Amino acid sequence: MYPAILFGLTFLTPLPTVAQDRDGKDDVVGTIWHYTITQGNKKDSGQFRVYLKDIFKGKDKVGHVVPKDGDETTLHFTDYKEFKGTAVLRKVKRTPATWKGTLNKQNGTQWEMTVIVKDK
Repeated sequence: MYPAILFGLTFLTPLPTVAQDRDGKDDVVGTIWHYTITQGNKKDSGQFRVYLKDIFKGKDKVGHVVPKDGDETTLHFTDYKEFKGTAVLRKVKRTPATWKGTLNKQNGTQWEMTVIVKDK
């Protein structure tokens, strides 16, 4: 009976999403996604990380990824004020992996989005 309880608790325990670098700083584990969004002459760029289909900005979980297939994915930004909304992206280049699409923010605006995925 006890092994079954331990087995069940193993799946209830969240996987660690923070790792400590050699410099002692905590950084979110995951793939770095460099983004650029544009709307007319407005432009913003930066990066976020994706780990186990969760999107992180710094140490905060701000959304999740729903892959459709190898060439299309949807990003749902739920807790990142500047991006709150959904982006549907299509892969346009394999190396480096480059995705393009439209970010539809909850405030009703649409932004063209380009993402380049880096392993580190």
